[in-house]
Amino acid sequence: MFLANFKIDQHKSKYFEGGDNMAMYLSDKQVTAIKRKRGELNLSTAALGRQLNLSRWTLDNIFKRNHRKVTPATYKKLSDWLIDEYATQDLKDSTAVATQDK
Repeated sequence: MFLANFKIDQHKSKYFEGGDNMAMYLSDKQVTAIKRKRGELNLSTAALGRQLNLSRWTLDNIFKRNHRKVTPATYKKLSDWLIDEYATQDLKDSTAVATQDK
């Protein structure tokens, strides 16, 4: 199952401390996974932004302009969404296999 093999690259993510804010960096693998899942679900950038309560401009900067430095809130929203989507798909796949006529 894909979810068992999927790992958020938190250990590879870099942290930037500056003042009271702690920015986080998305890895290229994380961005690729988010873009792939968004494509599989046929979601526009605006639709994904509405789902995650993120600006489409923020997502556009991440997807098209290689901006990897994001706020912890943005990082969490994207990571949680990606995990939820893969967990949901993994559950659907497991249910389909379990209910197949043999």
